[in-house]
Amino acid sequence: MSASHSVTKFLADLQSPDSAVHKHAADKLWSRYCDRLLCEAVRLLAPKIRRRVDEQDIVQNVFRSFFRRQAGDGFDLANRDELLALLVGMTKKKVLKAVDQQSAAKRDVGREVTSGNEGEGPATRVPASGPSAEHLAMAANLLERLMGQLDETMQAIVLKRLEGYTHEEIAAQLGCVVRTVERKIERVRVVLSALETGN
Repeated sequence: MSASHSVTKFLADLQSPDSAVHKHAADKLWSRYCDRLLCEAVRLLAPKIRRRVDEQDIVQNVFRSFFRRQAGDGFDLANRDELLALLVGMTKKKVLKAVDQQSAAKRDVGREVTSGNEGEGPATRVPASGPSAEHLAMAANLLERLMGQLDETMQAIVLKRLEGYTHEEIAAQLGCVVRTVERKIERVRVVLSALETGN
């Protein structure tokens, strides 16, 4: 089954009355797109705002809204590209809303996070088996540091890998040979390893 077809199936499974099928689909979509959305949230949030607005909360709210809507009427999505575009768009809106709220100083962040979880059924919750908040924080921090060490081409390759594209697909999109993509990814791994070991 291709990545695009599997995403289509997961989207359909989110509307299944079988809770096990629904949970499996939610877990799969969470694990596939979580890192990409974290990267987008980190990119959009200014450092000053990030001290008060947590990117993990943004991403969890995106998935919560998405799962709730998809379990109901559902979005009209044809493939993984449309799904990614939707999720990225939702992330941008959530970030802008959070920034507006912080700038206006109208709400307490702790109260907002608490009230955002009230009255929601099982279909709206982020999968319990997903990454912990601590794991998300570490992943977001590491991803941010990694992207800061890479040139634009390598950043593009990392993002496309996070989106689930193969080396062949990335090469075709960037107009280069597969070996070039593989070399870039090898370099990314070296940089990532250095960051993880603190060298």
